[in-house]
Amino acid sequence: MNQQASYFTPYPTHPPSGLRLLATLLRNPIEAWTQEHFEQAVVAAKTPFGSRLIVSAPNLIRHILVDNCTNYTRDPVQKRILTRTTGCSIFMSSGETWRDQRRAMAPFFSPKALRGYLPEMHGAADRFASRLAARDGAQVCVHEEMAIITVNTVARNLFPHGLGGESPETVAASVQRLAVRMGLIRLGDLLNLPTWLPGPASLAGFPAATGVRRRSTKMVSQARQATSIADPPTITAALLEQIDKADQSDSSIRQVEDNIATLLGAGTDTTASALTWAVVLLAEAPEAHAHVQQEALRFAGNRNEVDQLVWTRAVIQEAMRLFPPAPVIGRMALKDDAFGDVHIPEGSEILIAPWVVHRHRLLWQEPDAFKPERFLDENRGAVPRFGYLPFGAGPRICIGAQYAMQEMIIVLSRLCATLRLENIADEILKLQQYITLQPAGRYRMTVRAVHGD
Repeated sequence: MNQQASYFTPYPTHPPSGLRLLATLLRNPIEAWTQEHFEQAVVAAKTPFGSRLIVSAPNLIRHILVDNCTNYTRDPVQKRILTRTTGCSIFMSSGETWRDQRRAMAPFFSPKALRGYLPEMHGAADRFASRLAARDGAQVCVHEEMAIITVNTVARNLFPHGLGGESPETVAASVQRLAVRMGLIRLGDLLNLPTWLPGPASLAGFPAATGVRRRSTKMVSQARQATSIADPPTITAALLEQIDKADQSDSSIRQVEDNIATLLGAGTDTTASALTWAVVLLAEAPEAHAHVQQEALRFAGNRNEVDQLVWTRAVIQEAMRLFPPAPVIGRMALKDDAFGDVHIPEGSEILIAPWVVHRHRLLWQEPDAFKPERFLDENRGAVPRFGYLPFGAGPRICIGAQYAMQEMIIVLSRLCATLRLENIADEILKLQQYITLQPAGRYRMTVRAVHGD
């Protein structure tokens, strides 16, 4: 990796304390981890904001997220952040409401549906790669570009009735503003202050949240007006039909709007982040780039065989290991629990951090090295089960995981067939944790078109 990159700097032996810890959590939580977290399977942490259990043991992760998942709900801090960024969407619902939403959305992420999305994904990737290649020698903000292609693809496949009159570029910028303004931890989150209490952060984030609300309201209105029997079913229509069977109260309509905003926002932001890290890593790994490029050219005429792009998939999986789009999963125990010699009292807050688990010294060889071959078929046996959580795990695993993988494979393959993105010597790459893990600021890379012989 580029020596100027700051994300492989050794972690401190001791965590920051007091006001320094507070400042770190409010500024960039990814900087609060210490060496101990990457070396111990379970770490009990006492902070001024309460006691937490940081869990990296795969068997205990499985217990919490799968085997005894009904005993664990989202932890208070994560719940507050997700509520203000995703509202009452599938992310925050529970019980029968969650199951109804999941059932309504599931057909749109089935294997049959994914095959139907291939033409639009390939078409969007072709246009995207050609547009970038035409800017040979130019410097581009890589995360912004990836956000535009992911919004464009989701819009064409899931929201055929439009984006509320906005362009993919405008929506991508709006999603990023919401993440920056609303996705950071706030003092009120740590102190559990009333959510209605105004503060500088909430006032600064209000325009971004209002813009997202206005767009999703328009999108639902557009979908409700598109009543032609010839129209193909859409995910918005399915969600509306699901609430029509129950009630059409303002809260139910808002739930649909929140789900649309979440699919368009969080669903594209995570994919854009993963693609960003994939090209950043490939810029320093010419052999891996060559594998992906050769693969792309070999299967260029067969656009239905995404599964054949094994190196491309492995690069994306390794990028999500090193830079998981969602770096932390938070849970809270509803009742006393125990697993082996680990006692988990009622009310315990638990952090399962893919950022830590994916780089843990007990789980991975050369954990900080970019080695896509880990995820080739012949090596997958060494990938620890429940030690790799790019989309979460258990019943609440990301419903769009396979959609995202298919899209990322197609986009990365097409990019590598057409161009290279190169790191810039004086561009400093630092990490920033919002809801997702992104480059801090507008990290730029140089476009180099690939010219045939």
